[in-house]
Amino acid sequence: MDDYSTLTPDEEWLQQINVQALSDPDYVINDTTHYNQSLDKANKSAESSAQDMLIKTIYLYSVPPLVIFCIVSIAVNIGILASVYWIRRPVSPTLYISLSLAGADAFTSTILGTNLVLHSLLPKVFNVNVTSFRSCLWISIEAMRLSGVICTVMHLLALAGNHYLGIRRPLHYASIMTHRNTTVCIVFLWTVPTAFFFIYFSAVPGEGYQSEYCDKHDFMVNLMFRMVFSSLFFGPFVVMLVIYTHIFAIVKRHQATRLRFSQMNHRTSCKGDSSGSQQQQQVRSKGDVNTLTGADHKGAQQRQFARTVKAVYTTLLILGSFVIGWLPAVITYILICDDCVFKFTDIDPVLNTLVNAIVNFLIICKTLFNPIVYAARMQEIKIALHQMKLNVCRRCFPFLTAARDGEAFGNSEASQYGLQHRLSQHNTSSTNMGRSNTTVYRMRSQLGDSNGNLKTSDALLHRASTRSHHRYREGSATTDL
Repeated sequence: MDDYSTLTPDEEWLQQINVQALSDPDYVINDTTHYNQSLDKANKSAESSAQDMLIKTIYLYSVPPLVIFCIVSIAVNIGILASVYWIRRPVSPTLYISLSLAGADAFTSTILGTNLVLHSLLPKVFNVNVTSFRSCLWISIEAMRLSGVICTVMHLLALAGNHYLGIRRPLHYASIMTHRNTTVCIVFLWTVPTAFFFIYFSAVPGEGYQSEYCDKHDFMVNLMFRMVFSSLFFGPFVVMLVIYTHIFAIVKRHQATRLRFSQMNHRTSCKGDSSGSQQQQQVRSKGDVNTLTGADHKGAQQRQFARTVKAVYTTLLILGSFVIGWLPAVITYILICDDCVFKFTDIDPVLNTLVNAIVNFLIICKTLFNPIVYAARMQEIKIALHQMKLNVCRRCFPFLTAARDGEAFGNSEASQYGLQHRLSQHNTSSTNMGRSNTTVYRMRSQLGDSNGNLKTSDALLHRASTRSHHRYREGSATTDL
């Protein structure tokens, strides 16, 4: 009895089996099978508990930084939108659509941050139960999240069409892309994707908004719905690739044409130097106005072309960030579902959690990269941000900016004095210069165009002498200002 009491639990269990085996031989087999099943369940439970702890650790160290990045992205994009107050009017269509795209990025960051807090941070990290209001809220957030993706795609497609129009029809661009037409286009870009997904979620029989408390939403994990969403993503994306490929072909052809004409002009100028100056003077006096008018027309077209090319490169940077940010998410979305290539049960939960964290991080990086492109590549936004910074500093720190303003005022007075001194010297020297038969003055006025660039308007003034046979004085020189 004492020896039996010193046995371990496993030894006691084996002792009981031996005692029962004397009376019932089947007892050993049945009890051993039951023990093995219980042991398997215990091992699986331990593995599941360890896996749950690992998933919770991933959520704990990934979700809070992602939420912080979302807040930073929202603040930066709102700062870009706030700089509109300091942007010179009128706002160009390219800048108008780009600012709307910044609003779409802020909207995407807001929805993504809300989704992370309600569906990841609270239930997984803090064990807060949100199932009482989760279904309808989750469906609404998912509809807005998907509409934000398509809204961003449509904005990029609108920018591509805007650039294509500027390349193909540079002189008709301003009459087509008016402020009214651009506003209508932006309203369309925002309302159509949002309305589409909310209508889709309400049109599925017995699911979505038609189900009680929005509990049934199995259609969202089916291949059919995900194919519809992917077509809305990849369709405009392919159109954008075709448009930008054609734009680059036009740019290359235009550059080759300019190079060929510059070489021809160089050869013509070399031949002109060897010929007599009398023929050149006759050609110049007859074709001054027509040549300059054609040059102004061609110069305006070339300036519009150059602005469009620069805007194309800026949009390509934004498009590249969009591909890096959203393409992995869309590919994952279409490959993993209930009847897709990979089912949810085929994917390890830990791996799935890591993939989702990486995908969300890329999306947030995309929303943070675009404002950097705006501030670095768009001169209007760069100037507006600088003005906004100065105004905020003057209001928040008036004593610190007083000395800087005084220094800037002194510099402006010095520059004004220097300008007046140079003008006085120029007027003094110009009185000693002789007058020619016909003097052409070019008055350059710095005017801002719709894209915020400086353009030169050439005003042609001809002053003819009253005498028909005017002779040059000895020692006089012709003046061409």
